[in-house]
Order: sequence, then C-alpha cells, then structure tokens
Amino acid sequence: MDFNGMFGAEVEQSDENSSDGYCGRYYASDDEGGEEGDPTGHREDEHGNFSGGASHAGDGGKIRPVVAEDFLGREFVGEEDAYLAYKEFARTRGFGVRKGDVGHPKHYDHPERVREERLESRTDCKAKLKIYYDVQRSVWKVRTIFDEHNHELAPTMFSHLLPSHRKMSNGDKAQFDSMKKFGIPTSKIMTYMAGQSGGYGMLRFTKRDLYNYIHGQRMARINDGDAAATIKKTSCVVVTDGDKAMRAAIAEVFPAARHRLCGWHLEKNCVQRVKDTEFRKVFKKAMYANFEVEDFEEYWKKAVKSLGLQNNSWVQNTYELKESWATAYLRGMFCAGYRTTSRCEGINTYIKGFLKSTNSILELVHSLDRVVKDYRNSEVTAQFYSTYYSPVLTTGLDSIELFASKLYTRAVFREVKKQIKGVATLLFHGRDNISTTVVYKFSRMGAPGRIHKVLFDPDDKKIQCDCSMWNSEGIPCSHIFCVMKHEGLDQIPDSLIMRRWCKNAKDSSRMPVTTRPGHEGRMLRYATLCSATSLVARLGSEEGEDFEFARESIASVIEKLRHRFYERAGGQPGMSAWSPMKDPVVARTKGAPKRTKDFDLSSQPDF
Repeated sequence: MDFNGMFGAEVEQSDENSSDGYCGRYYASDDEGGEEGDPTGHREDEHGNFSGGASHAGDGGKIRPVVAEDFLGREFVGEEDAYLAYKEFARTRGFGVRKGDVGHPKHYDHPERVREERLESRTDCKAKLKIYYDVQRSVWKVRTIFDEHNHELAPTMFSHLLPSHRKMSNGDKAQFDSMKKFGIPTSKIMTYMAGQSGGYGMLRFTKRDLYNYIHGQRMARINDGDAAATIKKTSCVVVTDGDKAMRAAIAEVFPAARHRLCGWHLEKNCVQRVKDTEFRKVFKKAMYANFEVEDFEEYWKKAVKSLGLQNNSWVQNTYELKESWATAYLRGMFCAGYRTTSRCEGINTYIKGFLKSTNSILELVHSLDRVVKDYRNSEVTAQFYSTYYSPVLTTGLDSIELFASKLYTRAVFREVKKQIKGVATLLFHGRDNISTTVVYKFSRMGAPGRIHKVLFDPDDKKIQCDCSMWNSEGIPCSHIFCVMKHEGLDQIPDSLIMRRWCKNAKDSSRMPVTTRPGHEGRMLRYATLCSATSLVARLGSEEGEDFEFARESIASVIEKLRHRFYERAGGQPGMSAWSPMKDPVVARTKGAPKRTKDFDLSSQPDF
C-alpha cells in the first residue's frame, strides 16, 4: 500500500448529511500494551491477505508527507482500515497508537514485588483519531483528528521499536520455523533475517519479539504436543518391574491405565523365592496361557494345592496381584506385544554403548544424535526388506497370506502367518444365523471342549472373535482366518487392520501440504509459497524482460487468487481488499463551499 500516494491529492470535504451509526477513537500511545499490527499499514486477515483501507482523491500529483489534516473527510471500507492508516501515519510521525481510551492502571504499591517495576511509557497523550460509521453509505468516515502530543516524538531510527508497529508476519514465522528445525541458533537466525531485510531497522520485529514467539511455540508444543497428547490419550497399559513408588505414581498420573507387571521380573522372583522347579512351569503357563478367568482360577488352585504351596508368602502375595500379570485378566487389553520391560532395558543398554562417564554435555548430545541416526537407519533397512522382498507362501491359504504379506511389516507378518497356519488345527462345530449375523463355532485339536464363537456380519464385513486376540495384540486370530476361508474372503477386512502394524503406517506424516489441516498446514503452505516466490524474484530480476514477464504473471495470479477468495467469502471482487477505496466523486454545487461543522467531542461515545 502506497501510504503517501493515498493522501497525495488535495482533500475535498465529504458530505455532512450522513447518519451516524457507530464511532470510534484511536489514541496515540507509546504503551507496550498497544495492539500490534503490520507496520506497513497492511492488514493481514485469516487467509494471509493484506489490505489497505484509506481512500484518496486521486493517484496523481506530487508526493508529499502526510499530515493530520489529510485525514479529515476520509472514507474507509472497514474500521480496521482506518486503524491501520492511522497507525502508518503514527509510524512516520514517531508515536504509537492503541484502540479506545480504556486502559488498565498500573499498581505501584506492591511491597512484596521482587522484580523491578517496568518502565512507564504512557503519558496520557490526548492525540487521537475519531471515526464514525455512515449507515447510508456503509463506510467509515473520519470525524476529527487531534495531533498535539505531550511527549517527544520518536526519531525515524526508533519508530520500528514502538510496540504497536512491531509484528512478525507469517512469512517471518515460516522462515524462522524452517531454519530452527535444522538446528540454527535463534541469534544466528535473527542476524540472517536482519541482513536479508537490509538491517535491523528494516525488520518489523525485535529480538525480544522473536524470543517471545519461540516461547509461545514451546508452550503450544507442551499443551498440544506429544507429552500432553500422551496424557490426554491415557496409556492403556503401563509395564513396570513392580516398584511400589512407580506403582503409586502410575495410579496418580494414569488413573485409568492398567498396571502390568513385567513377566521377566516375575519369573526371576519365582526362581529366587520358590525353589520348586515344577512350580516355575506352572507359574509360566498361568502367566502367559490364554485362559478364561474360571479356567485360570481352577488351574491355579489345583496346581498350588498339588505342590503344597498354599502357605508360601510369595505365592500368596503374587496371586493377590493376578490382575496385573495373568493373561486371563488382561485379555482384550491392547498391549502392543509388551509383556516385559526388556525392550526399554535393551534401549538403555544400547545407549550405554555410545556414552562415557567422562563425556561433556556437547559430546553427550552428539552421542545421542548418533543413537537416533542408528535407530533410523535400522528402521529404513527393515522397511526396505518389508517393501521390496516377498515371502514364500506356505500356509495353503495363498490369497489371504499374499494379502497379509503385502499389508503388514515383515516382523508382524511372521506372527500373522502363525495364525493363518493355525487354521489347519481348528475343528468346525457349526454355523448359526442370528438376524443378519452369522455365528461360527470352532475348537482346537486336542482341546475339543473349549469352543470359540466368531461373529460375522456379511453386510459390513465385520468379524469378531471371543478369544479377544485382536483386541490384545492387534492381529486377527486363527478363528477369524478360518471364518474368512469359509466365507471365501481373500482380503482382511478394514475393521481388522491396525494401521500401526502396516508398511504404510508412517504415510500420515507425509501428508501433502495441500491437505494438511489447521494452522500447521497453513504455515507449511505459506513457507512453500515464500520459497517459490523467492526463486521467482531471483530469476525475474536478472533481465529487464524477465522482470516485466514476472511482474505481469504475478499480477495475473494475484487477481485470480483474489477472485477465488471473494467467491469463497461471498463478497464482491469489485470491493477489493487489495487496493484502497477512493473518495466518491463529489458534484460541484453553486455558491460558496460548505464549511466543516464543529462537533462536540465530549458528546460522542468512546470506542
């Protein structure tokens, strides 16, 4: 927006015969609490568009500095346009602005205050711009402007430091985020952006604003990031070695989570506390076998009684904690395959191989970075073998096995393949129809008395088994695969596919920029366009012809995007937010021109 061009022409008096609908005041202020805005006088809306709003009588004429009298009789499309125009005027004059005249008085009588009082910047300056809304013309008009100050005006070299003239644009934020992501220090980024803009005085923000933005981003990550998301999602199961302090902490932090005791530590304690080798086998089966609750209770009592361990304190105490270690009580609870803490212990052991007790903090960070890179390399290697190698089909259910091999990762497919092979060990006991649901009954060879029921909905292709293996481990059981064989299904239904076990589990993080939702997607698109336009500027500035071509092409794209924006907003492209509204054509009347009416400012409501 050419601010001087907006006010370059002589001002003609606006029509006084208009009705007042609403009025507002903009007061001069050097207060740090003044509202921030773009120092260029452009308004940035929620779509990232910038607009100016003050009108002018003509585009020609000699450019001269804007003075307060140039505001008299001005018309603006919106109330915000008037504010931005006055703010740009204030920047050129060297003072800050704020909306309204209601401030929060500072309290100085705080004997308990530890920090030093903040510097005072308000001087009760009476300079202001007052506007009102013309209901008939649907525009905002300037009623009066008062430009006398009771404080010194800031020189040009200080005007960019006034709080109301400081703001990080979306382009600045996107550029900072992209550089920060690659580990560039904040101070270096500030220096780079200052050099890119032509000096610190050309930046629209200060180092303090930049660090405030960093703090805001960190708080957002804390509130909405991984840690908060973990707490909000509430872990289903937490596996520990049984430490009492950790158990109490889990109950407090994850009250809805199921506490599972580590199987390895339980077996170790069993060896130390119970010397009977036969009980070790019994305990291991009781811990891992997929019993029903009634079967578990019967099995446990019979085994303990036969071995004469009814009075063993460890056996009794462990039995009281059965809901934390017995699979019979943990059925249906998704544990992602975790039964022990061995994976965490393995990570700790692996990291120790990269660290030394004599490492400095910098060496520690570099060592941890090498650990992360090694893990990522292992993940890439596993992904490669899962994607570009095909397993040998051996189960006899080739279509189902082939689909599973293409769907699951290599490690998960091994477990799925065991369940497909288990179809051969099942005995079919019948098929019943209940409304639209089909009920299959199976038992396993060697255990004909234990019947498993599987529900199948032909319409929705949903299958559910009472063994709860899918709920516990996230993969279909052999009973479900047997139903698929009977129904002639070649593919695993979508309702039985857990994305975390699939080869494309991480595709969501590679979501195209155009489909990324929310603020993150908007910032990514903004950064991408900034990068592209930077290349356009570099190539288009080489030759005069290239410059003209680039400028015309950019203008054409802006016009198309502007029309698309107004079509979505339901507005009129003619009422462009990209160009200021001009003064209406005033017909010359006979006689002397009208005089400006004096208004009683005290009778007008404050904005």
